[in-house]
Amino acid sequence: MAVMLITFFGVQTASYATANPSRVVYNPNDLKDTYRVDLRDISRTAPYADRILVMDELPYTPINVLEALQGRVAGVQVFNRGWDYYAVIRGWQRPLYVIDGMPVDAWAVNTLSPNDVSTVEVHKGFGASMFGMRGGGGAIVVNTKRG
Repeated sequence: MAVMLITFFGVQTASYATANPSRVVYNPNDLKDTYRVDLRDISRTAPYADRILVMDELPYTPINVLEALQGRVAGVQVFNRGWDYYAVIRGWQRPLYVIDGMPVDAWAVNTLSPNDVSTVEVHKGFGASMFGMRGGGGAIVVNTKRG
């Protein structure tokens, strides 16, 4: 059990008790061993993901889903222009965005509330090839709690 103490100048101090505060992004095999769940119950693409972000384990609620990926998944950079966020995988490639099995654009992912999302899968290599030509730049698969 670890206790994380967050303080800001002029703001009340808050402390959070978490089992492992640095562990919110999982390798799919680690996630399977930790939760004892079949990865196909999450989505049909989960076993092939490079990393899976579990939104319920974040120590804070991010502004949007893409902002939650910033600094947590290697090779993924998140940029914003005002309220418009977009991700880039491996320096220059724009990924395919998928919400519950439906390909969408970055705007649809930006409008999604982080409280409605259960997991975010990042496919950078071989796992992105299952999405065909559109997955050539990688894929970000968002799984909502309603599924």
